[in-house]
Amino acid sequence: MQVSRISVSKVNRTSYEQNDIGRFQRAISALRDGGELIVPSGTYYLDSLTIEKSIHIRCAGVVEFIPTAQNKDILIIEGTRNDASYHLLEPANRRDPKITLSSNPSDIKPGDMIAVTDDSVRYKDHHTDLNTEVHEVFFVENNTIWLRDYIRIPKSPAPSGVNVYKVNPVENVKIDGFRYRMLEGSTCGRGIYANYVRNLQIMNIQGTRGAGSGVQVRKAIQTRVEGFEFTNPQVVGGGQGYGVQFFGGCNGITVRDGYTYGMRHSVDLEGSCEALIDNVVDVCAAGASFLLSHNGYSSDITIQNCRAIHSAGTGIVADSQAISSGNPDKSSPLQLTFYGFQIRNCEIINFGFGNAGIHFYSPCKEVFIEGCKIRYRSGSEKGLSKLSNAGIRLYPAQTDAQISNCTIEGYRRGIAFQSPAGNYDNRDDCQIYIRNTFIRNCCSALFFNYGRLKRFLISHIHCEGIEQQFIELNQGDFSFLQIEDVTIIRSPKLRFANHKIQMTNNKSAGAVRNILIDNKEFSPLPHIP
Repeated sequence: MQVSRISVSKVNRTSYEQNDIGRFQRAISALRDGGELIVPSGTYYLDSLTIEKSIHIRCAGVVEFIPTAQNKDILIIEGTRNDASYHLLEPANRRDPKITLSSNPSDIKPGDMIAVTDDSVRYKDHHTDLNTEVHEVFFVENNTIWLRDYIRIPKSPAPSGVNVYKVNPVENVKIDGFRYRMLEGSTCGRGIYANYVRNLQIMNIQGTRGAGSGVQVRKAIQTRVEGFEFTNPQVVGGGQGYGVQFFGGCNGITVRDGYTYGMRHSVDLEGSCEALIDNVVDVCAAGASFLLSHNGYSSDITIQNCRAIHSAGTGIVADSQAISSGNPDKSSPLQLTFYGFQIRNCEIINFGFGNAGIHFYSPCKEVFIEGCKIRYRSGSEKGLSKLSNAGIRLYPAQTDAQISNCTIEGYRRGIAFQSPAGNYDNRDDCQIYIRNTFIRNCCSALFFNYGRLKRFLISHIHCEGIEQQFIELNQGDFSFLQIEDVTIIRSPKLRFANHKIQMTNNKSAGAVRNILIDNKEFSPLPHIP
C-alpha cells in the first residue's frame, strides 16, 4: 500500500547494501503521487536516484548527499516522449499562436506538453536540438495545434527530421533543502538532472566541489530554482562547473536568490524562453557569469538585481555559437536574432582585457538595458588604448534596443556597436536609443564599426575622463543620427569624433546639438538636413 508521507529513517538498508541508494528508491516507490519523502539530518551516500512521479523531497535539517562513485548524477527526474513525430506544413514565425502540421496528430490533445523544433545545427560540430521550445497545447483542430502562448523563435519545416512530438512529463516535483558534495576526481556529474518535466520546484539547494551542473534542466515548462548556492567546482570547462543550466527547450523559468563562486557560468539559459533571473550574485566566474543564450536560440528573458563580480569573461552575454560570426560566406550573425531581453539594475565588474560587461553576439530586438552599473576592474585603470573591451557591446545593424540610466566606467570603449563579420544594412526601421547614461574613464564613449543605414538617438549623456574621443568611427553610415544634450568634463585631450560622420545619403536626417565641454557650448557639426 502506498502512503502520503514517509521518512527515509523508517526504511533501512538491507544486509547486502553498502550505500543508501536502495532504501531511498524503496521509500520513493512507497509514496503515492503527491506524497512527501522526509530526509532527516545526516550524510547519505547515493547517486542515480530516479524520480518518475509527483513527490516532494523535504530535507529536514542538515543533510548532505555524496555520490558512491566519481562522475555520477545524484538525483534524476525524467519523463518520456512519444515515438510519433510530425512535420510542420509551413514555417512557424515569432508570435504565431498556432502551428500547422503536414498531417493530423493522433496522440496530441489539449493540455498536453509538446516540443517544437527544427533541423538547426551548430556550425562547428553539427550539434542538434538547438532551436527547440516546449509548449502546452490549448486546442487541436485537424492538423492545426493552438498553443497556450506563442512561438518564440522562428521554426522551419524539417522534411527529413522532426518538428513536433508529444512529451509525457513528470509533474509537480518539489525538492527542498538538497545539499551535495561530489567525490574528488570527478570530471562530470550533476547535482539534479531533470528532463521532460512540468512544474518543477527546487528550493534551498547547495552544492560544492561539483563537476557538471548543480542543476540541469531540459525540456521543461514552469521551473523554479530559488535559494541556491554553488561554490568551488573541481573543474571548469565545456559543460563543467556550471551553476544552474537550462537547455534543449525550457519555457517559464524563475531563478532567484542565489550565490555562486568560482563557477564556469552561474546561470546558463540556452534554449529557454519566458525566464526571470532575479537577485543572483556570481563571484569570480571563470567564464561569463550569466548566459542569456549559449548557441543563439533563447528569447524573452529578464535578468534583474543581479551582480557579476570579478568575472574573467563577460558579465551578461547572449552568445550565438551555433553560427560562425567570422565567416560571412558560410554563416552570418544576421541568421539569428535575440528577442525580448531585458537587463535591469544589474552590477558588473569584470577584468577581461577583451571582454564586455554586456555583450550580444547577434542582432537583438525588443531589448532594454536599464539602471546597470558596469565597471572594468577599479574603473580607473591606465593603458586603456591597449585593451579591446567595452562596457556594452551590441551588433550595429538590425538591432532595436534602448539603453538608459546606466553607469559605465574604465573600459576602452563605453558602448560599442560592432560586428566582426562585415558591413550589413539596417532593416525594419530598427533604432537604438541611448539616454541618461554616465560614461567615465574610457578612451571612447561610443564606438561604431560597420552597419549601413544605422539609426541612433543619443541624448542626455554625461561623460568624464574620456581620453581620446566622444565618438570613435570606423566603417558604416547612418540614415538617422541625433545626438543632443551631452556634457563632457575633465577630458583635456578630447576630440568629438576621430572621423567625419558618414550619412547614408542626402535624405538622411538628424542633428548634433547642445554639446557642452567643461561648461562651454561646442558645435562640432551643423544641423544635418
